[in-house]
Amino acid sequence: MLHGFDYHVDGNAPSSDLLLKGGVLFGTTFSGGPTSDGDGTIFSMDPGTGATTTLYSFTDGTDGIFPSGGLAAGPNSSLYGVAQQGTSSGAGAIFALKTKTNKFTALYDFTGGADGGIPRAGLVAGSGVSSTGQQLLIMAQSSR
Repeated sequence: MLHGFDYHVDGNAPSSDLLLKGGVLFGTTFSGGPTSDGDGTIFSMDPGTGATTTLYSFTDGTDGIFPSGGLAAGPNSSLYGVAQQGTSSGAGAIFALKTKTNKFTALYDFTGGADGGIPRAGLVAGSGVSSTGQQLLIMAQSSR
């Protein structure tokens, strides 16, 4: 075992695939974390030592809760992912985290209507024309 997660320290239930970027592993935990809400984390891990750092802990606010589906690497040292629930509608969100600054941004708030909701699959980096030179394709399974 490389690392044992502690619910109140670095999260619980790391159920998504890990992303290897720049010699560091990145992933999410579905629940737990150092905040009182325990709504999941984004973490980094040194694959040589198993040392883990919590980069972001979800707070049951506008950031979403219960991240799932893994992370996608984007430009400018950013990671992108989805949270299954939370946000203003409760139907989940797409988020970004800049790994150099740990700046978290909620990018899209699912409504649970025509756009679906409760995303369970991750995002896949794709090519296309956008302001960042890259687009993210949503690969989401919706329960609504």
